[in-house]
Amino acid sequence: MNRFTKIAAVIAMFSALAISSCGPSTSSGSSTSAVVLPKGVVFTKSACPFQVTGSFIDGKTVICGFVAVPADQVNPNSNNMIKIAVAIFKSTAAKPSPIPMIFLQGGPGGRIIQDFAPLLMQDPAIIGDRDMILVDQRGTGYSQPNLSCPQLTALQTSTLDENISAQQGNTLQNQALTQCKAQLTGEGINLADYTTYNDAADIHDLIFATGYKQADVYGVSYGTRVALEIMRAFPQGVHSVILDSTIPPQIDFITSIPTSTARVFNQLYQGCASNATCSAAYPNLANTLYSLYAKLQANPITFQTVDSVDNNTYTVLFNGDSLVGLLYQIFYYTPGIEFIPAVINQVSQGNITVNSLTSQLFGGLTFDNSTSYGVYFSVVCSEENDTTQQVDQASQAYPAAIRPDQQISMEGYIQACAIWNTPKVPQNFFQPVTSNIPTLIMEGEYDPITPPANGNLVHSELPNSFVEFFKGTGHGVFLSDFQGDKCSISVVETFWDNPTTAPTLPCIAQTTEPNFQVTAP
Repeated sequence: MNRFTKIAAVIAMFSALAISSCGPSTSSGSSTSAVVLPKGVVFTKSACPFQVTGSFIDGKTVICGFVAVPADQVNPNSNNMIKIAVAIFKSTAAKPSPIPMIFLQGGPGGRIIQDFAPLLMQDPAIIGDRDMILVDQRGTGYSQPNLSCPQLTALQTSTLDENISAQQGNTLQNQALTQCKAQLTGEGINLADYTTYNDAADIHDLIFATGYKQADVYGVSYGTRVALEIMRAFPQGVHSVILDSTIPPQIDFITSIPTSTARVFNQLYQGCASNATCSAAYPNLANTLYSLYAKLQANPITFQTVDSVDNNTYTVLFNGDSLVGLLYQIFYYTPGIEFIPAVINQVSQGNITVNSLTSQLFGGLTFDNSTSYGVYFSVVCSEENDTTQQVDQASQAYPAAIRPDQQISMEGYIQACAIWNTPKVPQNFFQPVTSNIPTLIMEGEYDPITPPANGNLVHSELPNSFVEFFKGTGHGVFLSDFQGDKCSISVVETFWDNPTTAPTLPCIAQTTEPNFQVTAP
């Protein structure tokens, strides 16, 4: 069910490898006049919660701390405050820009500081000539309180070696959610405070509380929805925006999943058909996959895998749904996309060792203890009004061979949100965002959850925006390039230097389709 948050797992892999909205408005830019912060909003420095390494010095070249913000940003003068964790990596350039970059993670519920700070210290060149601000959005990571649901994390690992049906999976998840909700509300946490609008308000407060006048905002996945809400409700101080793998507010997340899933698998089949090696091995990859799916549903296989985060070894019972789930997750991890046919081949052979490609990808992409599921369900459930009938109708977009279990899993969203029972956002939240703030929109061809059409939809409402499309790329264009040729990083830096001009670099046109491999390396 955790569809948005996989970008957090991918970042971890790189390191190891509104209850009420202000409503739609038209922003003309980044005016900073008459900015008044709610009472009690202040940035307090503290020692960094992670090990500071390399050339960085805690308190000097990396500054950590918390911004106190109202728990309810709709009524910001209340006395109930929460803490937003911040890590500011200072630029060491000779003439650093006065405009920092703020990094908004995906999710909802994804952390960023713990996962991304080690990567920045390992490769300081990423910071460039502007400060980089990592922020754990409310309820996530080092922010206080943290709305993690250990019951769901424990469920994930405890059932790896069990052949659980989709319906049984929903039942177990609902039990864990019920326990988590009781725990969080018992701690005095108001789940209704964890909304996209409040996230956006927090970033506005953070910019000025940390002493900056303007900021460039980068959002990935769910972070783009927060960035769009900032553009709508809190444009003051926003210099430019980058939307990477976009989730427009006018898109219904839950009912869009089947269509997006079918699209990316069709993209895979077309890509294989146009690749000489892949097409020779799999003249009809779709039939091969669906035949293997049925075989595994009837007779699952087992193998061992290692959790890439804690290095624990687990036994995995791998059925057809497990296969589809793994392939879906690989689309998030661009370097892994070319190996999807090899995974299908390896699974069909059934001889999977702990060091095999399939086991390593499973261990690197499946485990995720970085997500605050309390935030995830608070946000998703407040923004969705779907009925079981609507979800069932949307599920018809799934390929027929895998549809029954996928449809049952989709129905799990409705059941989960009935348990979570958070207030719904007002209807004006779903209106398109219109703004004149310079915006770069980045979309990947093989993105499984936020298809490129989303970027085009947002572009139509943002007159000063540019869309850049990256072939052969999965979810999170900027992040997926950290071990590649750095094209997307160059595009981002070019845009920041001149956000009024399209950063259409030659390297974008040179991006290629995946070089599909049919055997594992």
